[in-house]
Amino acid sequence: MTAAVASRCGPARRRPLAGLDRSERGSAAAQLAVLLPVFILFFGLVVYAGRHERAEATTESAARWAARTMSLARDPASRAGEAEADAAATLDVGSASCVSMGFDYEISDTAVTVTITCQVDVSELMLLPVGGLDTTIQASGSEVRDQFREGAEGPT
Repeated sequence: MTAAVASRCGPARRRPLAGLDRSERGSAAAQLAVLLPVFILFFGLVVYAGRHERAEATTESAARWAARTMSLARDPASRAGEAEADAAATLDVGSASCVSMGFDYEISDTAVTVTITCQVDVSELMLLPVGGLDTTIQASGSEVRDQFREGAEGPT
């Protein structure tokens, strides 16, 4: 007998599953079945956190930008419509990150304050179609008015 034939037929030949007991077969599938829901829930939590943080950051940015837009005008109330349109474009109103937007402003002699509320839709992150899972995010931005701007009514 040659050495090659002896190595294939002899007692030194190893079987791939020789170290496993028959009772342990299929345990990897059972472990996967147990851990898969945990991984899915973790993935959903990561997506929720990302969507919430993105919506919060863009809402704050839109509020600051709208306040800045209004504070630069001689008559800030006249620029409210433009500031609201810019905020809606920044927030991408109608998407899942901001389904609807609320816009409110307050003008004083020294500052302009804009408050924006945004509804974030998180219902698509659930495995079952469940309604009423909207999260509301509110952000405010304030800017000082330039009272000594040409044509602006400043203190006398």
